[in-house]
Amino acid sequence: MTQAAHARLTKEVMLRFGSRPDVRLFGNETAGAWTGKMIERSGQVVVLDRASFVQFGLAKGSADIVGIGPAGRFLSFELKTGRGRMTDEQRAWLAMVRRFGGISAEVRHVDDVERALAEVGG
Repeated sequence: MTQAAHARLTKEVMLRFGSRPDVRLFGNETAGAWTGKMIERSGQVVVLDRASFVQFGLAKGSADIVGIGPAGRFLSFELKTGRGRMTDEQRAWLAMVRRFGGISAEVRHVDDVERALAEVGG
């Protein structure tokens, strides 16, 4: 998936559904970084004392867009473009959201969000 195509799909979903009075959406970037006291740096190599890894975002595999939808239901949409495929962690995340009563979907086109909301009367 190209970053430009992913950014375009994200923008389309946020614009189309962000104005609905019964939906609030938030981008959910997941990443990680090392933190600690820098004791040495040589070019792009950094040596840290007491290094620890910090995760950002909800959890590994959590969806690109999350939010609150009709009747307060948790929303979770994993965006994919081109030949992009979901990871096992992403599939497990979407299944977990559904298991707990939320609305989740793999989204390749903005209409996929519409269908996911319509399936539950939203």
